[in-house]
Amino acid sequence: MDLFEHMNWSTHVFSAGMIEVTTYPAGYKERFDKLMASFEACGAKMMAGEQMPMCGMCTSFGSIMMSGAQMEQIPIEGGVLMVTSSQDPKTVAMIRKHGQRNIDEYAKMMAAQGAHDHGHDGHAH
Repeated sequence: MDLFEHMNWSTHVFSAGMIEVTTYPAGYKERFDKLMASFEACGAKMMAGEQMPMCGMCTSFGSIMMSGAQMEQIPIEGGVLMVTSSQDPKTVAMIRKHGQRNIDEYAKMMAAQGAHDHGHDGHAH
């Protein structure tokens, strides 16, 4: 939980899909790498056909993965940049819808958190 409280996410839609930027403060790399490895292991199980309960975000992202979207994860200093795109108009629409929902939901979360936590470290920007 400590990692999530200090991470920052931003999503940006563009003509062929979305870019997600996830960052963490110094000293959190090992925790972040462990989290990413667990996400990748979970994704591999799903791709192998294992059924598991998923939230709406994971269901949406799983649909994008299954659509054949191109996904590239680029390590950056203190985080990762994820580019999800496609040349298929239907898949692009799915990606952009997912990305815009992330933008909208993150804004709601930050607004709610700001009302309860005036200036939480890592989120007061």
